[in-house]
Amino acid sequence: MLTDLQRLNILILDDDEFLLDVVSMNLKRIGINKVTIFSLGRDALDAIDSGLHYDVIIVDLNMPVMDGIEVLRKLAKREYAGGILLFSGEDVRILKTAQNLASAQNLYVLGSLCKPVSSDDLQEKLALYKPPTGGSLHSPIEAVSCDELRA
Repeated sequence: MLTDLQRLNILILDDDEFLLDVVSMNLKRIGINKVTIFSLGRDALDAIDSGLHYDVIIVDLNMPVMDGIEVLRKLAKREYAGGILLFSGEDVRILKTAQNLASAQNLYVLGSLCKPVSSDDLQEKLALYKPPTGGSLHSPIEAVSCDELRA
């Protein structure tokens, strides 16, 4: 029987191939086998736009061409409802600021991690993930008649 963590489909976005491999290996160590990696933000966004679903996106803040903050902004415009986990080699204050920025854009932030990331750290943050319930966060509200409301 699969645990909740083992069912997750994870996207990792980082420009460092070595770190992509390390994080992928750490995810596999905790039983997560559905892992997709991208080194460019545009490629990750294209995959999402093509209809691929990811429960959690792990985003590095420092990347060339399109940094993690811009990726977060573009995810917010797409109303991405999955979990976001930030990681970086930057100072903890920068990670916290980025986390607050993402939360202010209505993204579901699971937290942030400093590099290097361990499997225990990943497991702790990913355990916070709760799948969205009842469809989109912006689903239309059904009209209710006065009689239905009274009943």
